[in-house]
Amino acid sequence: MKSPRIQTTEGRVHSSTCPGDDSITVVLDRGGQALTFHGKFPFMSGFSDTVWYGADHFSACRHVEGLRAVVRYTPSEDKRYAGELAELELREELPPPPAPKTDTATAEKK
Repeated sequence: MKSPRIQTTEGRVHSSTCPGDDSITVVLDRGGQALTFHGKFPFMSGFSDTVWYGADHFSACRHVEGLRAVVRYTPSEDKRYAGELAELELREELPPPPAPKTDTATAEKK
């Protein structure tokens, strides 16, 4: 059962650093506001994509800047950061679908 204190927010990852083997700091840009989250491994993290490469090819510590993120966290009493990570879900934006093609045969008959 999840803690009733856990909150959810989302935004774009500004930076992600792992100063040690068991910790992570993620700075999220939420509409121009920087929110800093701390976490201790293991916590739930994943990458939502149409192609999944597995845990050995994914790290929340590298190459995630600019990705959209959904963060579940326990709010911090320390005002220097927003909270402790409970879950980090990263999402890559899919390109917009192509514009529908005009049926030139129908258009020429008109």
